[in-house]
Amino acid sequence: MEAAETAIGYDSINVRSPYPILNIQDLQITRKVNQHGKLYCTGLIDSDHAEDLVENTGSHEAIEIVRKTEDGACQTLFQGVITEVGIKTVRGNYYITIEALSYTFDLDVKLQSASFQNLQLTYTQLIDKVLEGFKGADCNDQVTNGANLDELIIRYQETAWDFLKRIASRFGTVLIPDSTQAGPKFWMGLPPGKERAVNDFHYTVVKDRDRYLNASSNYDSELNEIDFIGYQVESISYLDIGDYVTFQKKKLRVAQSTAVMKQGILTFNYTLTLDTGVRQNLILNEKLSGMSLPGKVIDREKDTIKVHLDIDQKQPKEEAFPLPYFSRYTAEGHSGWYCLPENGDNVRVYFPNAKETGAMVINSLRQDSETNEKIANPNIKYFGNTFGKELILSDGAVTLSSSGEAFRLSLNLDSEKGILIKSDQELNLQSANDIVFNSNRKFDLKAKDGVYLHCKSSSIILDGKTDIQGNRVIIQKATGSQGAQVEPEAATDKTEAKQESNWNPLDMLQLGLDIAGFIPVVGAVFDVVNAGIYAARGDYASAALSAVAAIPGIGDCAAAAKVGFKAAKTVSSTSKALKVGMKAAKAASAAKAVGSTSKIGKIAKTGMMGYGAIGAAQGLGSAYEKAQAGDWVNAARDALPAIALTVGLGKSLTKSRKIKSGFVQMENPKNDSYQVKNDKPKRSKNRNQQPGTIIANSSKGDPVDAVVGEVTLDQTDFTIPGRFPITWKRHYGSQNSRIGATGRGWESFADIRLELKDQGEVVFYDGTAAPFHFEKLPDLKAIREPIDGGLLQKEGQSYTVRLKGGLTYYFPIPAKPLTEIPVESIKDPSGNTLLFLRDHNGLQEIREEGSDRSLKMLSKNGRIEKVYLAQIFRDSLLLAQYEYDQNHNLTTVFDGMRNPYHFRYRDNLLVQHTNRNRLSFYYEYDKYTSEGKCIHSWGDDGLYDYKFVYNETRRTTTFTDSLGQVGKLVYDDRYLITQEIDPLGGVTNYEYDDAGRTTAVVDPEGRRTEYLYDKRGNLIELTRPDGKSSAIEYNQADRPVQITDPDGAIRRQEWNEQGLLFEEAGPMGAKSHYEYDQYGQPVAFIDPSGARTELAFDNLGNLAEITDPLGKATKFKYNPLGQVITKTDPLGRETEYLYDNKGRLVKVIDPNKNQISCVYDP
Repeated sequence: MEAAETAIGYDSINVRSPYPILNIQDLQITRKVNQHGKLYCTGLIDSDHAEDLVENTGSHEAIEIVRKTEDGACQTLFQGVITEVGIKTVRGNYYITIEALSYTFDLDVKLQSASFQNLQLTYTQLIDKVLEGFKGADCNDQVTNGANLDELIIRYQETAWDFLKRIASRFGTVLIPDSTQAGPKFWMGLPPGKERAVNDFHYTVVKDRDRYLNASSNYDSELNEIDFIGYQVESISYLDIGDYVTFQKKKLRVAQSTAVMKQGILTFNYTLTLDTGVRQNLILNEKLSGMSLPGKVIDREKDTIKVHLDIDQKQPKEEAFPLPYFSRYTAEGHSGWYCLPENGDNVRVYFPNAKETGAMVINSLRQDSETNEKIANPNIKYFGNTFGKELILSDGAVTLSSSGEAFRLSLNLDSEKGILIKSDQELNLQSANDIVFNSNRKFDLKAKDGVYLHCKSSSIILDGKTDIQGNRVIIQKATGSQGAQVEPEAATDKTEAKQESNWNPLDMLQLGLDIAGFIPVVGAVFDVVNAGIYAARGDYASAALSAVAAIPGIGDCAAAAKVGFKAAKTVSSTSKALKVGMKAAKAASAAKAVGSTSKIGKIAKTGMMGYGAIGAAQGLGSAYEKAQAGDWVNAARDALPAIALTVGLGKSLTKSRKIKSGFVQMENPKNDSYQVKNDKPKRSKNRNQQPGTIIANSSKGDPVDAVVGEVTLDQTDFTIPGRFPITWKRHYGSQNSRIGATGRGWESFADIRLELKDQGEVVFYDGTAAPFHFEKLPDLKAIREPIDGGLLQKEGQSYTVRLKGGLTYYFPIPAKPLTEIPVESIKDPSGNTLLFLRDHNGLQEIREEGSDRSLKMLSKNGRIEKVYLAQIFRDSLLLAQYEYDQNHNLTTVFDGMRNPYHFRYRDNLLVQHTNRNRLSFYYEYDKYTSEGKCIHSWGDDGLYDYKFVYNETRRTTTFTDSLGQVGKLVYDDRYLITQEIDPLGGVTNYEYDDAGRTTAVVDPEGRRTEYLYDKRGNLIELTRPDGKSSAIEYNQADRPVQITDPDGAIRRQEWNEQGLLFEEAGPMGAKSHYEYDQYGQPVAFIDPSGARTELAFDNLGNLAEITDPLGKATKFKYNPLGQVITKTDPLGRETEYLYDNKGRLVKVIDPNKNQISCVYDP
């Protein structure tokens, strides 16, 4: 055992650097595992040219701290590269401050990517490859012992230093820089070290229990708590990292060292621990999680693929790592979809998490720009291989073909020409059982050489002659065309059992109707038709759910229970949906339910015309007429073309045609009248303009508010249903310069707040683009918002905003005046509450009181970077991720599938956004400030190309659309549109009251519609152009209690204290009743005949069970996102639903294990 060296004094230390240091004032040297050696030094310098030293400092200046020993030798204490230098002057003296890092810092500068696929490669060879190109770099490997790679390893956007730390962590060890050597030299694992004796020191004992629990629970169960006991020792003796010191009868290692100059003596603070205490848990590269790296197929074997990734310069085929290929469906029983890409195809390798072990090839991407009709026509679906085998699905035909050098076989199913089979070779049709040909018209059998029919000893030969042979030949004169009548056999128990275990065509038809019911606008027709079929078949629960799904604005609740889409819970709407659903549950009244929504058929038919499907639109019209007559099966048959179109729409619904509807329907009791209203949020310059009170549409293009020239975007990142549903939307306004929780110019659910203006005005932002304005802060009396009747008042230690919809927002009264007060909680009338939890970095959590589920955020400097769905006993689910530039502009939004949506800015104004399908829209402004107006907006290939000319003096905006058509908007001093002139010269006029609500609309034909409101902003009368009026009366809680339609029929409604509908009486006096639980969830509905339907919910507010009036129960189970994962019908048959990380339905498995798969673009 060697004795430690004597103390190191000030006079024995020399600094070798580009700077003339006269004497050292301060010195600190830090050595830690997995970190570069650090130097901090301050010294007095000569005043001559002192200020030029910083300017003349190079980018890679070296520094060395040397100690002169008693025998005259030189010992290096530190060598490295200077990272920062500064000069300061105190009373005429100049001092230099130097910060430096060991040469291993050279390994920690450049981000690089590469793959290591060769499993014959040793870890030592991998390290050597990484260090290539770094002059003087060397790694003293103490741990790998010649081990080969045991899995694919990816270096992705990492410095060499960070990557090698990850490699070391695979062996539970660390990197230790040798900060006394020139060049980037380091140890992997603790160096051998010398045994030292330290006599004069002070110490402190520390146990790192958190590291012990983490390491022992997740990485090495044999670790002991004593392994994580460390000793903090102060001494004047010099020790190296890795040296042994015997202390407390334990042989300890030096794991960390900090040297500080104190009173002229270099004093060392060491951390001593056992060998097992110097370990590193596994480090993962989180940037790899969710990434898909492009590459090219170089080999295939069985169900794996070898890929040359673009990040690698070369990749020998024999050294490549075999990766699994993601198939749409492949069962472990060797059934399903097997379709590997070809060699040379461009693919992507996807990493579902930060571990390389889960890597898979997910997509084959075509990048060849050559024209090929089969794969260049979006109306054709093509499947083929390199051996001439093809399946082509085109407009009206299905073609299956196989061709080679000497033969060709094809099967063509054409909707107009029928079925055509062609073959160059012999065509055989064989069956172990019967082969039946049945035609309602003629059966035409032609042959060039002959027709031969054989059965036992009988035959008919047609080859120019007619040869009929048999033991007995009977030729009979035809007496008529009527065929034999066969009575059907009575259904046996066996037959009934077979029908229960297999789907018949009507089952498949209804599943198509269920899925088609999700298509916007047109889906209502499918739902109504489906309700009648369910009712006719006695499935009352499904009939109720289908009829509910047909009602505008409230059908999503039932749709969630039907096929697993998200439920949108609205208390009064749910009650109404149940009532209509139960009426539809009876076949006798199903037609009446359809009649009460007759406008749906016309709207849906128009919607199908919008998709370019004239035939499907006509089919929908016919389907609706037959549905009204109660002919449900034929109605469904007529709807089939539309089902086929809508279920297969795919990208055309989301990309090729951008459906933009500004309709809000105002239903009267008979639902035979509606008024077109625009659902456009308030413009930034328009005080108190709420979406429900403005009919004129100022939104043009993609979209631009054509009155004030503001670019506006509305985007939804996710929706969480439940007792208190959350829809996480973001709203962008180019004239909004506020930096919100999701970036500059964006409003979101995280930005709900009160703003206190200088003039005393109070503005309430509910997370959308339409704020509510109040005259002042309340004292003893509540302040009413003049447009929509919201109330601002003081309750205890909070300000509250109560909206007519029933929600109350709570804001803590600050101890000192603030310009913004963020929301603290939101409560609905039934007491369901959302809590908003914040710290100095911003919003951290949104928690539903009493629930084990919450939204958790990773926020920094007030900006949200990630949003997770957290639930007890479940892994957190990443819902959205946000990235920003240095000016706090939102640049990228990642969804749950890690698909990016990009935004680009100029001078903090949005100038481009690119969706997940790479479709971009662009904006040009007259000036690039927050007052700038958009003068040109357009999408790729001229989509929604609009130009705007503003005349603020005359208060007009002229706009030109993609077709060159010119329109004009005229507005008043409140920025409310008073006239809209269409490209044909037609003029629509708008009138408003003092609060800015629309009171009249006169269309180009002179037809006038009038609106009348009460003082709380409720619409109390609507007068149509024919002079007929609908009237609504409200209670003090702004709930409609009496509705009178234009024909004088009256419907009455009664509401409980929570604002929930509990009784409804129709024009003939028939009453329906509703019951609720303590959370405001509807638990029972009793129709006018006394039939009772019951509902039960789980602890997250999802519909768990519905029991129809006959006592038959249908049950549902959900995932954490509130999506149905299983549905069990009254017979115990279970249907499963699977979703991707974005919450989209990807697979349906019926009770007989038949599967339907859905594939989406990003």
